[in-house]
Amino acid sequence: MNQKGLAVGLILLFIVSIVAPMVIGYKSNSTEKYNKYNLDAHRLPEVYPEQNILSESYNVVSVPQNPQQAASLEPVTVDDGTKGSAWPMYCHDTKHTGRSPYNTADNPMTEKWRFSLYGYSDHCAPVLDSQGTIYVADSHIYAIYPNGTLKWEFVYGSPVEGCPAIDEQRGVLYYGIEWDSPNYLYALYLTNGSTKWKYRANGDVSSSPAIDIAGTIYFGDWNGDVHAVYPNGTRKWMYHTGDVITSSPAIGDDDTIYIGSHDNYVYAFYPNGTLKWRFQTGNWVHASPTIGTDGTVYIGSDDMYLYALTPENGAEIWRCSIGGGTWCSPTLDKQGIIYLGTSRMKFHAIYPNGTIKWTYDAPGRIWFGSSAALSNDGILYFGTTWMDGGEGAFIALNADDGSERFIDIYGDYETSPAIASDGTVYAVTIDFNTGVLHAFGSNESKKISILQPKVGRCYLFGLNVCPFIKKCALVIGSVTVKVEAPSVEQLYNISFYIDNTLQFVDTQPPFEWNMNHRFGKRLLMSHQLTVIGYYKGGCYSAESINVRYFHLLKN
Repeated sequence: MNQKGLAVGLILLFIVSIVAPMVIGYKSNSTEKYNKYNLDAHRLPEVYPEQNILSESYNVVSVPQNPQQAASLEPVTVDDGTKGSAWPMYCHDTKHTGRSPYNTADNPMTEKWRFSLYGYSDHCAPVLDSQGTIYVADSHIYAIYPNGTLKWEFVYGSPVEGCPAIDEQRGVLYYGIEWDSPNYLYALYLTNGSTKWKYRANGDVSSSPAIDIAGTIYFGDWNGDVHAVYPNGTRKWMYHTGDVITSSPAIGDDDTIYIGSHDNYVYAFYPNGTLKWRFQTGNWVHASPTIGTDGTVYIGSDDMYLYALTPENGAEIWRCSIGGGTWCSPTLDKQGIIYLGTSRMKFHAIYPNGTIKWTYDAPGRIWFGSSAALSNDGILYFGTTWMDGGEGAFIALNADDGSERFIDIYGDYETSPAIASDGTVYAVTIDFNTGVLHAFGSNESKKISILQPKVGRCYLFGLNVCPFIKKCALVIGSVTVKVEAPSVEQLYNISFYIDNTLQFVDTQPPFEWNMNHRFGKRLLMSHQLTVIGYYKGGCYSAESINVRYFHLLKN
């Protein structure tokens, strides 16, 4: 073919590419594809029998909305067992208020970094010590510095479903394991992750430990037992309920311990293990209790009610229909407003008298323990799951009226977020094989950016020649993929992928790869170009764009 014929052919190809139907592209921080999986009945509170779990896949899109500013408020002093830690346990404190003393209004919710976990973190929320170190678990326990690098890692092998708890006074982290025989509550040293002791439970441990002022650790197991363990790892007492316990205990000002069971009851125990009272609901109590400033006990049940109970004898003050089951612990603000998500894609704000203040329609189910985190300046953070046709998303709402500040469809959020003293918000996403810890904040962002090719531009043999009207890039011949990466001194490598297949790895700046051959059978194809920056310590950042690519040469 002569040069004139080649030029005419390229022009015709360009015109055809513009008008040809194609899948609309997008630009996002990551792409996730999820398949449904079956869990046993105790992990699916009310999906069956009326609900069908369907398979789906979707693209992850970043959609920040309605950014707002609020006046800075001074942190409040909370006497709640945290002992100086920013977020040391499930739902922040021993009362499970989910309320942080720190502000987040100035947090732009940019993703600072990601830390890839070995396996998926099954409902295990992150916790923070007073130095800002983050602790999170899957089948490993990770201690991660605030910059996203690994401090230490403890490898066990069985998954951790409950949230760890920090006793900073004694320098110990407590967590339980499941899917093993026997199952244990572990105590690890915060400094290096070595084992101090382990205590044998009677079943899987999904319950997140709570620690009283004397250092006694309380938790439940799948045998239906409530355990009280001394700080040296010996048993103080044990009480058997009628069924599985996934609920996490809360501790009142008088040291009363409250917990739910799948035998439909809410239990209250004196510190010596004697039963104080029990209250019967209409279904399993997966959820964990929250204690108000006046001692009122709030807890949800799979009978689709939120209950308010007196601490003295467990008498019902009121019940509020929430329209779905819940595995979440209610979050409480300083005025006593209660915030709670359900498995029916609803997030409610409820007045202290049990009436609904407002309801937010979430994009997916709110369950599996994604209790909301509330900042001192009135911003709620929680996640949703993709199960049953919903979307997994991370959401921030204004607590006063339920208006949406931020929503980002990163992946499946089945755990509760945590708020650091600098306002950084941490949350975990999961899929079948891996989990990811996300850090959202305003400090230096480890965000990888594709500088070339750009969406909406046409490239002819490496030259940026003209606009392209579709939401993707058009590449004819070849192009040099160029990447911008911050914190280069902490960077391990940049990896380049076409349709999730690794093509090239670069370890030194400038981070570039020459895209110069065909990646399929046809001359003109649509591809997803992804670059991932892997940082020392395990965190990473990724960006993907869609590319319409024409090339004559096969690989």
